[in-house]
Amino acid sequence: MIVKNPLPPSMLRLRDPLRTPRENTKRVSGVEIETTDFRLKRDRQVTNAWYDVKLARGRDRGGPASRKTVEAYRSVLNKFEKWRLEYDLGLQDIRRYHWDDYSLYLSQTGQTDGGLRHTLQHLKAFYNFLCDDEDGAAYVDRNPFQKVRKPRLTQQHHEKFVYTQEAFAALLNGINYGKWTGKRDCALFWIARCSGARRSELKNIKLADLHLSPEESWFTIQNGKGGKSRVAMIDSMAYEPLIDYLAVRAKKANDHDYLWIKDNGDPFNNYTLSVLARRYTKRVGLRDFHRGEGYRVDFWHAFRKTFAQDLAMLPESNRFAMMEQFGWTTGAMMELYASGLNDRELQRGFANVYSNNGGE
Repeated sequence: MIVKNPLPPSMLRLRDPLRTPRENTKRVSGVEIETTDFRLKRDRQVTNAWYDVKLARGRDRGGPASRKTVEAYRSVLNKFEKWRLEYDLGLQDIRRYHWDDYSLYLSQTGQTDGGLRHTLQHLKAFYNFLCDDEDGAAYVDRNPFQKVRKPRLTQQHHEKFVYTQEAFAALLNGINYGKWTGKRDCALFWIARCSGARRSELKNIKLADLHLSPEESWFTIQNGKGGKSRVAMIDSMAYEPLIDYLAVRAKKANDHDYLWIKDNGDPFNNYTLSVLARRYTKRVGLRDFHRGEGYRVDFWHAFRKTFAQDLAMLPESNRFAMMEQFGWTTGAMMELYASGLNDRELQRGFANVYSNNGGE
């Protein structure tokens, strides 16, 4: 049973004095201490300023952050504030060891290792902002999360489903080709399979991004993750299904330029992709194609992971080409993709790609 608001271990340490929850707090007479309400109001003002900065400026290299990104920060900081208030902690009271207490609290409430990594990343960025003394008045002296290491992902969390030849064939056989949406789904699956595009990148493909010819075809991914654009190739196996779908799309689509359309002619949204994932996972029984304990079906990301494994097995592959193809900024993601593999041959393939500098 999860105990609500457990006493943090840091309260038992003889380090910086830490106030106990407010119902047990006693003020020392003769010492002026800010009231909790005043400090909470000031903390919230600086937090709102952070949201404004993210919307207006964003990262130095990427421009303004999207509202979706800001809402992700807001969700993380709201949870953090709720925990802080239980122990009467202001933003300026946080120390390095509080992460141990907070991560324990999040784990007890069901937070996964991946969620802890995202939370830590957001808190680091937020406290970097609080440390900014550009105007000569930093809100905190140091970032307490700066030297905290990201939690390691357990094998069960990053071992994900990949499409074997049998699984992908079953997926294609599960399509109802008697409807025009069958041609759409066939083209969509092939594009996802041969391009390594992320779910959001697939959804946002427009007709103007396509460059099609029988000899060589590709499409441009505009404003991918991190605001970056890149080119993704279209395999010859995906060319014909895409051409067939485009002929049908011209008759069904409403007045917009997006490639993938719903039954009513409107563009795809996140919910549409989720519905397709649930439909085909159930129809085809994709979970029957798992390869060992810990694997789970992540329908759209499985296409990307499968494509990465295919490229890793090519002798001419190198890490710089893969980083450009997948939109990675470092080779760390390649290590993460390889770490969940039980196949030693694939592990060696990723190792060879990482060590191959492409002749540079």
